[in-house]
Amino acid sequence: MRRESGTWSEWDKWMGRHLQAKKPVIRDEPTEEEIEAAIAQLQRDESYEESEPDMLLESDDISRAYTHPAQVTQLDDQDDMRAPTKPAGLFRFSELLATGWRPRWSQIFVGRTMDGDDIFVPAEDLCHVAIAGKTGGGKGSLMRLIMVQLCFIGANVLLLNPHYMKWVVAKEGKTFDEDWTPFEEKHPRTGRPYLQVPPAECAEMVSIEEDLGWAVEKLLEERKREGRAGGVRYRPYFIVLDEWPSIAKKIKGSPEYLATLLREGRKYGVFVFVASQDFQVKTIGMEGGSVRKCLLTTFYTGGDITTAKELLDKPIRDIPETRLGKGVVMLKCVGTDNEPVLVRVPFVDNESVYLLLGPSTHKKGQGRAAVLEDRDPLAAGNPQERTLTFERVQHWHETGRIGDKQFFALISQLPLEGEETEELEDENPYPDEQEIENPKQEMAQPENVTAMPIPLVQDKGPRAEDIDLVAAITLWNSGYNSERKLMKAFPGLTLHQAGKLSEMIKEQAKKQVND
Repeated sequence: MRRESGTWSEWDKWMGRHLQAKKPVIRDEPTEEEIEAAIAQLQRDESYEESEPDMLLESDDISRAYTHPAQVTQLDDQDDMRAPTKPAGLFRFSELLATGWRPRWSQIFVGRTMDGDDIFVPAEDLCHVAIAGKTGGGKGSLMRLIMVQLCFIGANVLLLNPHYMKWVVAKEGKTFDEDWTPFEEKHPRTGRPYLQVPPAECAEMVSIEEDLGWAVEKLLEERKREGRAGGVRYRPYFIVLDEWPSIAKKIKGSPEYLATLLREGRKYGVFVFVASQDFQVKTIGMEGGSVRKCLLTTFYTGGDITTAKELLDKPIRDIPETRLGKGVVMLKCVGTDNEPVLVRVPFVDNESVYLLLGPSTHKKGQGRAAVLEDRDPLAAGNPQERTLTFERVQHWHETGRIGDKQFFALISQLPLEGEETEELEDENPYPDEQEIENPKQEMAQPENVTAMPIPLVQDKGPRAEDIDLVAAITLWNSGYNSERKLMKAFPGLTLHQAGKLSEMIKEQAKKQVND
C-alpha cells in the first residue's frame, strides 16, 4: 500500500498501481502578466488564421524571418514596449511629404521597413541603380520616386525612355494615372530645366543612341581629363534608362555603352539607373556577372528568381517571392547596410509630383489630365521670373491647377516679407560648378575677345560653321563650356554640331596660346 510519505511500496510498483495514478503537481497561481500574454497569443493565432491565404509563406525559414502583418499586435500606452510610430501598410508619397519632410542631397527616401522605419540615403550613395521586376510590379512608380526627388534638389538628370508618355493612363483607374508634364518644366529657383534634355526628344532610338554615345565619349572622357590633376569633386550626373530590353535590342552598341558607364562612371560622378523585367545576360546584352555587381542599389519587385539571386546576392530560398509586388519590394542599398531587406515603397501619386515640381501643364483633351483652358501669365518671360511667389501660387489656385491642400503647403514655404529666400543651392555640396540661368542675360566680355552680339540662327538648326566663332567663344568663356550648354545658347543646334563647335573653340584657344 501507498505509504504516508507518498511513495509506493515494492508490491504496489510490481502490481503497476503507481502507473494508474498521477502524482499531484503543486504550482503557484499564474500571474496577471502570464494571463495577458496568453490572451494576446490566442488573439494573434486567431487573426493569423483569418488572414488571406495568398499572403502566407510556405517556407518555415522565411516565416520566421518575415513576420506577417496580422501578427503585429496593437500595444496600449501603458505597455513598456513601444509600437511603431509609422504605419507599415501601403502608402502614398504625398503622405510622407505632408509631414513637412523634403528631399535633400543628404536624404533621398528609398523605402519603409515592415516595422515602419523610413530609409534614407545620400543622393551620391545611390550610385548605379537596378529596378528589376515583372510588368505591372511598380517599376515605373519606383523610377518616379527617385527622379522626382533628384529633380527637386536640382541634380542633373537625363531620362532616356523609348516608351515615354506625358500622361500614363492606368488600368486601375484615374487615381493611379501618372502625369509626367511637371518633369518637363524648369526649377523655380535656378531657372534650369529639371531634365537635361526634354524627355519627348529622347524617346526616339536615334536620340537615345546619340545621348548614350555622348555620355561615354564626351561627358565621361571630359571628366577623366579634368580629374587627372586631382582634387576634383564631380557633381553627380544621373542617367535614367527605362525599358532597357528594348534599347539593347534595337541599338547595337548600347550594351557596351552601359557596361562602360557601370564600370567607370562611379569614380567620375556619372551614375546610371536601369529598369528591366530581368537582368539575365541574354536580356541586358552584357557578358559577365561582374558588370551586374556594379549595380549597388537594387529594387526587386518580383518575377524572376534568377535576377533576384544575382542582384541581391541572396539564396533563392531566402527570397519571399510570394510577398513581392504592389508596394512590397526587396531593397539592397547603403541604407540597409548593403543587405537585402523586405520594404514597402510608396505609390508616387500626382499630388506629390505637383507639390515638389509644380502643377501639371497637360492640355485639354489629352488622357485624363485636368482641363487647363488658360495659360499661366506669370510663366512667360525670363526663367528668372519663374520664381515661387504668392501671386503665382494664388493664380494656380484660382485657375484650379492646385487644390486647397497644395495651396497652403506652397504658401507655407514662401519667405516672409523682408526675409531672404533660402536657396536650395545653399545645401548643394557641389558649389564649384557655375551655370548661367538665362542665356540672354548680359555677360561680362573677356578682355581677350572682341565683343559681338549673339548671332541669329536659322530655324532648321545651324551648323557649327554657320555660327560666329567670336560669339561662341564669348559664351564659352562666360560659362557655356559644354556641348549641352551650347545647345541651350543656340536654339536648334544638334548635339553633333555642338560637339564640332566645341572642338572649334578649343582649337582656337590652342592657336592663341601658340601665337
